[in-house]
Amino acid sequence: MSSEQTIGEPAYLIHRRFGDFDEFCENAVKWDLDYRQVERGDFTSELLMAGSSQIQFAHVRLGRRLIQQGAAPAGMRTFGLLTARDSHIFWRGQHVMGDDLFLFPVGGELNSVTQSDFDAFALSLTEDIVADACHSLELPALDELQKGDEVFRVDAQELARLRQFLTRISKSLTNDAGVVTSGWLGQVADELARSLVLALSRRQAAREPRRFRRRAQALRLVGAYLSETPTQSPRLGDLCEVANVSERTLEYAFREHYGMTPKSFINAYRLNSLRKALLLADPATSKVYVAAQALGFWHLSQLSADYRALFGESPSSTLQRSA
Repeated sequence: MSSEQTIGEPAYLIHRRFGDFDEFCENAVKWDLDYRQVERGDFTSELLMAGSSQIQFAHVRLGRRLIQQGAAPAGMRTFGLLTARDSHIFWRGQHVMGDDLFLFPVGGELNSVTQSDFDAFALSLTEDIVADACHSLELPALDELQKGDEVFRVDAQELARLRQFLTRISKSLTNDAGVVTSGWLGQVADELARSLVLALSRRQAAREPRRFRRRAQALRLVGAYLSETPTQSPRLGDLCEVANVSERTLEYAFREHYGMTPKSFINAYRLNSLRKALLLADPATSKVYVAAQALGFWHLSQLSADYRALFGESPSSTLQRSA
């Protein structure tokens, strides 16, 4: 399936499947995304996105465990909700469950780990639309409702109504592209803003146990270290020193968030760095072994096997796709 339609300005609709996570990122309108795949196998995804100057509605399915980095649409307030109550993700250092509503901070970065069954709604609205909804419902402004928190356990009935509403929108967009007009999206924006604000007003902060926050902080420090030293393959002791935690704590953190050992994660992270380098290279003048050695890969036969297992193609195939 592949359909893409622009219906006047500023309304737009995208509904496509992607077999490449970089291509997915490039087609996510208004989002600044950078994904790294850490689960072996071919990547699969589906993106349903509709928007105007007032709203962006997105329904996203991803078929592999990913590290998601980047930023939500600028100048808008973005809410997230998983489609299933029994699903979960690690988002900005917090464990988000299916009963949680999460709210992106203004100017804050996306930093999450999705599972292989990731299925979620991302809802972006202008500040004016959200402010009008708060005013019409005689509620405090959004920042006052938020109280500095980002993840909220929402009233079950309120969340069920919100999820049903979002599912109806998704079905309408899938079944009838002709509904996407600025007028229709404006009505959706108003109703959606009221539903989100009302749900947020009937919640409690979903706070993590201290041990989860400590593990998440350790992973953030390790991630920053790896991004600054892409040519290195550090030992577990080095990472424990960077994160200021024990080996046992770091092992638990990696298995909990990524489903793998630190060693396996480091290898996957570095393979993603190589993939990005190959996609930016000129296949007419570049060589795989040169790019690999620049990132500290010396055993090329093992590299090729690991690369194919993770991404479902050889490094040379990736290089040729960059043309």
